[in-house]
Amino acid sequence: MCKLNNWAPDSKVEEGFSVVVLGFRPKDAARYGRLVMNGQELERIVEYKDATEEERAITFCNSGVMAFDGKYLFDILAKIGNNNAAKEFYLTDAIEVAHKMHLKCSALEGNPEEVASANTLEELAQLEVYYKKAI
Repeated sequence: MCKLNNWAPDSKVEEGFSVVVLGFRPKDAARYGRLVMNGQELERIVEYKDATEEERAITFCNSGVMAFDGKYLFDILAKIGNNNAAKEFYLTDAIEVAHKMHLKCSALEGNPEEVASANTLEELAQLEVYYKKAI
């Protein structure tokens, strides 16, 4: 079993979820992608740059860590396309693909200090604070 605080995606798989995302609630959601939830169901992941003001108000953010039920992993990954301006394959599209396959998706909440990432120097400085506190 994979454990990071309460990160136990296998328990969600046992509940019938095929994709489980590790989310977190940072002090400043900044430019993180948002996890759009409906109860326990993860409806979609929306990137900050694509989010509406209402979606940007969501504080539950994407850590970038995902767990898949192995029965569906390769089918989901094979269906992720690069039909976007950057011609990139976005792993976050796995949620949309899974829903089109009539599969359930969910998210678990982790500790922000353990799962935060950095896209700016300011965010990197915050990670250094977390790291120094941990050691």
